[in-house]
Amino acid sequence: MTLGIAISAGAVWPAIPVPLAIAGWALTGLGMGLLYSSLSVVLLSLSPSAQHGAHSSALQLSEAIAVAAMLALAGALFAALLTSATRAAYLSLFALAWLLAVASFFVARQI
Repeated sequence: MTLGIAISAGAVWPAIPVPLAIAGWALTGLGMGLLYSSLSVVLLSLSPSAQHGAHSSALQLSEAIAVAAMLALAGALFAALLTSATRAAYLSLFALAWLLAVASFFVARQI
């Protein structure tokens, strides 16, 4: 997923071919698809059967809160940079996504 984000970030420069950026997004999507299903399986395997519902809903709620928080952060960052440095505004979003993907790698190693 981190490789896909890094490849897709190249789309900020006009010299980078569009098919390469599309391939980067496809790789990112593949990583996300593998992550979401694996996360649910790990959560349910580590939870007692009686707690599956509570833990599953907690996972969905924490995901929704994290998405909302990162969307707000990304939107504020993008708006702050857009008028002064357009390319930096877009690159900052790719950097934020890449940093979150790298952080998730280190968090996942704890399980």
